[in-house]
Amino acid sequence: MGSIASAPAITDRFVGIDVNPEYVTLARQSHPRLKQIGDWICAPVEQCVFEPASFDLIHAALLLEYVEPSVVLPLVAEWLAPQGALSIVLQLPGGDAQISETGSSSLQLLSGRMRLVPPERLCALAAAEGLIVRSTTQIPLARGKSFWFGTFSRRA
Repeated sequence: MGSIASAPAITDRFVGIDVNPEYVTLARQSHPRLKQIGDWICAPVEQCVFEPASFDLIHAALLLEYVEPSVVLPLVAEWLAPQGALSIVLQLPGGDAQISETGSSSLQLLSGRMRLVPPERLCALAAAEGLIVRSTTQIPLARGKSFWFGTFSRRA
C-alpha cells in the first residue's frame, strides 16, 4: 500500500477538505507532491459540490462527530463511484477527554461541539443510502479511548 507521499504515482485526483484554513494550509505545505493532483478546500463538507460517482475512495476520519450524519452521508454516498470504498472512523464513548490534547489550540475550538455517533446509527444511515458494510473493527487507544473503523461499498 502506498502512502499519501506516493499518491501521485497511483492517484489521478486527491481532494482534502477541512473547515480550518490553518489545517488546509498546513496540509498543502506538508504534501507538496500532491500539488499536481490535489485540491485543498476550506469549507464545510455540507457545502462541497462534486459530480456523482467521482471518487473511488472517500475517507471520513472523525468527521461525523462534528456534522449531521444524516445530511453528510447522502452526499458522500452520491460522490462514491460504483466500485468505490468509503472508510469511516468514529470516536466511541469512554476515556478521559473528548478532544485530544495536541499542540494546536485551534482544536480546542471544537470542544463542546462533538456529538458521538453510535456505529449502529451510522450503519442504518449508510444502508438507507445504498451502502453496505464490508468490515468493522474497534481500535483501543490510550487513556481509555477507542475508535470504531468501518468500510462500506455501494450495493451492487
